[in-house]
Parts: sequence; structure tokens; C-alpha cells
Amino acid sequence: MTAALETPVPGQDDALHLLQESAHRVLAAACPLQALSAGGEDVAAIAWRHWRLATEMGWPGLMIPEAAGGAGMDCRALAVLAEAMGAQFFCGPFLATAVLGAAVADLAARHGRMTGLARAIAAGQVVLAGASVAPPREPAGAPAELRIELGAEARLSGARELVEHVALATHFLVFETVRRSDATIELLAAPVPAGAGVQITPRQALDVTCPIASVRLERAAVPAEDVLATRLTAAALDALLRPVHVAIAAELVGVAQSALDRAVAHAKERRQFGQPIGRFQAIKHRLADAFVLVANARLAVRHAARVEDDPAAVGSARVLAAEAALKAAGDYIQVQGGMGISWESDAHLHLKRARRLAATFGSSQGFRQVIADRFIASVLAAGNA
Repeated sequence: MTAALETPVPGQDDALHLLQESAHRVLAAACPLQALSAGGEDVAAIAWRHWRLATEMGWPGLMIPEAAGGAGMDCRALAVLAEAMGAQFFCGPFLATAVLGAAVADLAARHGRMTGLARAIAAGQVVLAGASVAPPREPAGAPAELRIELGAEARLSGARELVEHVALATHFLVFETVRRSDATIELLAAPVPAGAGVQITPRQALDVTCPIASVRLERAAVPAEDVLATRLTAAALDALLRPVHVAIAAELVGVAQSALDRAVAHAKERRQFGQPIGRFQAIKHRLADAFVLVANARLAVRHAARVEDDPAAVGSARVLAAEAALKAAGDYIQVQGGMGISWESDAHLHLKRARRLAATFGSSQGFRQVIADRFIASVLAAGNA
């Protein structure tokens, strides 16, 4: 369904093509779209099936180093897999566990913390659920959402809203950042075991393929060695979250491609006035515009996955991917006409997932602001040079 990788060359590209093909094949066999559209199967059952499949395929360990039992692959592989997940509507805590969890585990290991977490993630023994990561709080902002008591073991208290896939979680990933007056970022991260001290309240989700809940911690116990409290530069925080943003952008591209493919198929089959509606200029132009947006977004994501130390590339990928997904999903609804706004159609699933992903770990407006600020700063620096 998704376009092939550009200009394959011997070496890593061969592995990426194999990963792409296998991911689409196995996920297509377990695609929940028909079941979700008809309401014939509970999303929790689909999520359990998908996560078992992911564990069997070794996807939780994709970004984990080989020395810790993982595959040791980079953001290029992550982008390929996440795009397939978006196109096939994968349900499960892949982002919190295999992407953010792996990144936090790697950072913590360099500080002598959370030893064994990376290996447990790669082995499928730890499944993390987490909330969307907000921008760093300012020191003069609202009171801290989390309170920590340090001792022989740490005790965490506080609340987290919009936590995804809590039914699958063995642990809840706490991740909070605070911007200090010296421009550094204070990071607090910890995997909180599910159980005593953790209260879960289910919430109504916009995207029915991603169940959410509110999670309240009441002096939940965490081994002291599993708490990471450190300070990072803004650049270091960008590097830590880079795989997260690449994965979200790639999944948005997958959603966009799926919506576009289904809209094109419907335009070929649906007939009015004795001919397929795809022959009408209005439909042709709409789908052609969506095709261009999806192609541009895919190139931006692949570029962001290849280059490092370029937050502007990551921000551009997020903006373009969100624009493509929302456009393609909206066009899919429009091409279907009255059927597009019914529950029987899967068009609403594309739009809802696109809206959820576009607002996860930031927003298009926020990324545009960051890109603009960086551009202005570079122009001013060049003028003063």
C-alpha cells in the first residue's frame, strides 16, 4: 500500500525493504479496520492481538542496542515500521514502549539508572503506557504535576491525563521536564509498576483504536535506582525526543496513504451519470492534491529519519505529515459522500487517528513556531557575523 523506499542500495536499505514488506504483510492480516468499523470486535482484543504480534516480530526491541537484546536499528527503520503501523491501524503502546521507553532507558543507563529496563523491553517483559509529553514547564508556571519522595525507595504522587493503552501496561512511564532559568531542562523519568498506588479511570477516546484513561499516582513505590533525575540542554532533549517525533510523523504518513488509497479505490468503483466519479475533474484535483502532500510528507519524514542534530527537519516532518493526513482523511470522507460520515465507513477512523497523532507530543502550530524562531535566529546570527 505504501510507496517503496527511494533508491534502494545494497546494505541497510535491503534490511529496510524486508522490514517494510514484512510489516505490511503481517499487519494487513491482522488489520482491525473492518472489525472497528462494524463494531464487531472489542478494540482491547485487537490491541492484545497486535501487541502479541509485535512481540513475536521483535518490534519492541527495534531501537534497543544489540548488546541489550534488541535489534539495534536506527530511525530509518523506525520510520518504515511506523508508517506501516499507521497504514494498517496498529493498536498498541508501541510509541511509549519501543520508542520513548527505549530512549529513556538508553539515557538512564548512561547515568547508571534503570539497569535492565532496555533488555526487559526488548524481551517483551515490560510494556509501558505513557501520557503525551508536554513542552517543558517554566519555573514560574503551574505547580509540579508530580511529587517525589526520595528514600530507600522513591514514592511518586500526581496525575497523568490521556494515558494510552493502560490495559496492556505492566508499567506507567513518568516523564516530566522543567525549563530552568539557566536554559537547561530538568528531566524526571521513572517506570512506575502497575498495581498498588496507581488508580486508573477510563475516559472516552476520540480515536476508538486507542483507549485512554486518567492515571493517578498516590505515593506509588519505585526502586530508587529506577528514577532518573538529570539536567539536559535543549539540544539534548531534542535528540532524546527525535525518534518519538519521527515515529509519529511516519505513522501520520501511513494514515494519509491509507486514506488516499481507499479514496482512489472508491472513486474508481462509484459511478454517477454512467461513469466512475474518478473521471470528474473536482475529484481528480482533490485526489491529486492529496497525493502531492503525501509524497512530500514521506520525503520529509525519510529525511528527518536520516539526518541528526537538525530539529528543523523533525519539525518540518511533523507539520507536513499532519497536513497530509488531515487532508487525505478529509478528502476520503468527501469522496465517499453521505457514506463517508456514517459509522459503517472506515473514513472516520482515519480522520480521528490523524487528529490524535497530530496533537501528540506537540502540535503543528507549536512546531511551526519553533521552525520560525530557529530561522529568525539563524538570520540574525548571519547578519551579526
